Amino acid sequence: MSLEAILFAVLASLVAVSAMAVVLTRNIVRSAVWLLFTLIGISMLYFLLHAEFLGAAQLIVYVGGTMVLVIFGVML
Repeated sequence: MSLEAILFAVLASLVAVSAMAVVLTRNIVRSAVWLLFTLIGISMLYFLLHAEFLGAAQLIVYVGGTMVLVIFGVML
């Protein structure tokens, strides 16, 4: 196997584990942090697949915008 295939498998499994943690965690702050890890992992998968624009858009729109709104909602 090539290095990219191994890295893809590792990243995909980490994203799957963190996505399951988002659903199974009862604490909403920890769930928001796991969601952050999930979204960052998905953007890293985009970068690994040479889709740099999609990876950057994922980081800016979802990780930046959505997580700021979630954290403000949690803190209120």
